[in-house]
Amino acid sequence: MLYCKQHLPPDIFKRRFQHLPKHKLSGAAYHISGQISVVHFIEVAGEIAGEHEAGQAIRRLSSAVMFLLDRGNPEKTAEVILTLIREHEDPRIELMRKQHAAEIERHRTTSIYVDVDDDLEVKSKPTDITMDIAKEYLDGLDVGIAALMFIRDPSMTTHQYSLLLPPTARRLFKGEINRFVRKWRRDFNV
Repeated sequence: MLYCKQHLPPDIFKRRFQHLPKHKLSGAAYHISGQISVVHFIEVAGEIAGEHEAGQAIRRLSSAVMFLLDRGNPEKTAEVILTLIREHEDPRIELMRKQHAAEIERHRTTSIYVDVDDDLEVKSKPTDITMDIAKEYLDGLDVGIAALMFIRDPSMTTHQYSLLLPPTARRLFKGEINRFVRKWRRDFNV
């Protein structure tokens, strides 16, 4: 969001930002990473197809997708980011995002405040946040930083982007690509 705020006129950013639900903002880095993985899949598919007609068509598609992202134009890129986050999704995904945002809010408040019941018995305290939960949040920050670096550097490839991801996110990214490639090879006999 800071990237968008930095590169959009203030009135446009304010108008667009006000209408973004909190649950979409909390998952923005992963959403953008998913979009980058689609671009990466297209690039990998083009490499696999080689010099066949399909490979040439896929490489043209890859170039077109990268052109649409237009990483050399910060204002347009900021518009694309906000548009991607605002997209209407499958209601099940929307529900999962809302639940995740609620969980993040619960963790935030329990990591800061001591919660007591009516009898003044401690229900939760800052130490209730585990190292695994803290690492998950730090990994989320790293995914966001990697996505921002990819967006800011037009010369960065999607493969270089994948190397910036924390190990868990990198495994998910590569696993998703491998599933897409297997399905694509099966469907198109490549």
